[in-house]
Order: sequence, then structure tokens, then C-alpha cells
Amino acid sequence: MKSLEGTRNEYTGKYITEESVVFEGRYSPVNNMKLSNKTTPEEAVKMLQEMQGVDVYAKKDIPEHLHYKSHPNIGDLLLISKGEVVFRPLSISTEANCILME
Repeated sequence: MKSLEGTRNEYTGKYITEESVVFEGRYSPVNNMKLSNKTTPEEAVKMLQEMQGVDVYAKKDIPEHLHYKSHPNIGDLLLISKGEVVFRPLSISTEANCILME
């Protein structure tokens, strides 16, 4: 695995519990998240907005220029990395759970 100096690794599992999520994408700088009925999109956005280097949108708030808002495969939330980090969602255990783009 290539390491980039100054890169900050962030994992969604630090900010939201597995019980709150039914499905989320993997290994991508764009993450699609479907929530369980235990968490509202507003609550989840508030939790995940603490994550540095990631834009978090509830589906209803996704900007039109991203062309995701009306897509049937987009869940309740969309997370977009602002930097080099490609995150593996809900995984906080090891550095190996994060892939850095070259």
C-alpha cells in the first residue's frame, strides 16, 4: 500500500454505528449509504459532517450538478471525498482498511 505523507485517513465507523446503516458502498471516493429506520438522514448527516475531508449530503440535498439526486440506486446519504482518501466505510480497525489513490 502506498502511503502519502500528510494524508488523513477517515472511517465512517468513527462517526456512525453499524446499526444505523443497512448498506453502503465500498472502496470509492464516493460513498452511497442506506440508513436503517433507527437513524434519520438529518441525524446521520450531522454525525458524519464531523468527518474531515468529506462532503455529506442527504439525498434530498444533493446538488443538481452532481446528477445523483434522482438516481434510483442512491440511498439516503451521499459522501464525497475532497482529497486523496478512498475510504472503506464503517471500518476503523486498521490502516489496511483504507486505500489511497495514487
